[in-house]
Amino acid sequence: MESFKLVVSGDDSAPMGGTDLIEFLWFFHKAYAGYAAAVENGQLYMMMNEDLESSGVRAIRSIEPDHFDALVFDSERERRYEFKIQSINKNSPFEMVLVGMPIALTAAVILSGGKVKVKGVEFELPPIGKGILALRKAFGLPPKDY
Repeated sequence: MESFKLVVSGDDSAPMGGTDLIEFLWFFHKAYAGYAAAVENGQLYMMMNEDLESSGVRAIRSIEPDHFDALVFDSERERRYEFKIQSINKNSPFEMVLVGMPIALTAAVILSGGKVKVKGVEFELPPIGKGILALRKAFGLPPKDY
């Protein structure tokens, strides 16, 4: 497991809603866990001309489809494929240092509409609301108004 810095862009003058942060972390973790499970179970592969986002969507939707639901919290499964939060900094901009499986963190970042900066391995995420919308789309869920 390695540690990586995630930087969330957004409006620094507006306070971040607690429910938005919780919902974002919920879906972000689901994307991470689904991708980590796909890697562990040997179900991760990319089709010809497929990008990481498409591969990630397919992977998280194919993992135990009867048991993998973005809206259900299965504590045993969540702990098995869990990233750790090493630190959080709410100073401008909001930053988190996460410890986890690099490819699964990368997939979760891309599925949330983020970007990967290879130099120093830093992840740049969109504002929380946009990230939630992107992750809901990846899970095949309808968008919510934010």
